[in-house]
Amino acid sequence: MQRFLKISFLFILPLSLYAKHIWVATYANGLSIKGQSYFITKSFSHLKANLQEHWAEGEEMIDLEYGYHKWSACFVKKSHFTKQTFLSRSTLAKLLHATRKLYRKGYKLIDIEHGSNSWIGLYNKTSNKILQRVDVVESITDLRKIIKRRWNSGYRVSKVEYGERYWVIVSDKNTNFKKQVYNIVKDLDSMKYIIRSRWKQGYDITNLEYGDGHWIGIFSTGTNYKLQGYITGDLPDIARIIPKKWKKKFYITQISEGRE
Repeated sequence: MQRFLKISFLFILPLSLYAKHIWVATYANGLSIKGQSYFITKSFSHLKANLQEHWAEGEEMIDLEYGYHKWSACFVKKSHFTKQTFLSRSTLAKLLHATRKLYRKGYKLIDIEHGSNSWIGLYNKTSNKILQRVDVVESITDLRKIIKRRWNSGYRVSKVEYGERYWVIVSDKNTNFKKQVYNIVKDLDSMKYIIRSRWKQGYDITNLEYGDGHWIGIFSTGTNYKLQGYITGDLPDIARIIPKKWKKKFYITQISEGRE
């Protein structure tokens, strides 16, 4: 696989306003999609209405992120539309209870997000057997233990989320990911260095999350990405850069929010 370190840096001034808070958008090409759209709002009800509109147009949501009183959502258009559903619950326990019910209906959890005092789940309809585990822990030490345990059982980590003092780890068996590694650091500059190092080792970043003063990066092989990069900065300015990436056939794979 051809690789390069193509990185777009965006620094927003004044630094006194933005140094502690930052958004990261990872992007790649080689994805089997026909197009992408992107949406930002401060209103959760607006987000839900917009989701219905995208579904009506045959677009699927692939990523949802909340931070600094804003929701960001990424949608893609594929050759075949995958039916989706979307749940919002006031507590994590309630969302996980609803998730177990959706498993029985053939829906698999593909994204989980905490924001605006709610836990959000995004699900894809699948005809395959759902081999998924969702673990909840409260410490970095236990997070490391869960990742190792799931790997030893043949699972691969597809999503890590933090909210209300909880780390949520979503792991799957029926995934394209082959090998995985992870790193946990306390500042974004250290994570940037690690991302570049992992690229050189043949890994792509497949999940980036911030919580409890730590950045965690999940790196995987088997993604089929040809080239990968990332953008850092304030959300509206990232949104202005994204269409430039689309013109070069690069598409957003995840938006993350945290502190530098």
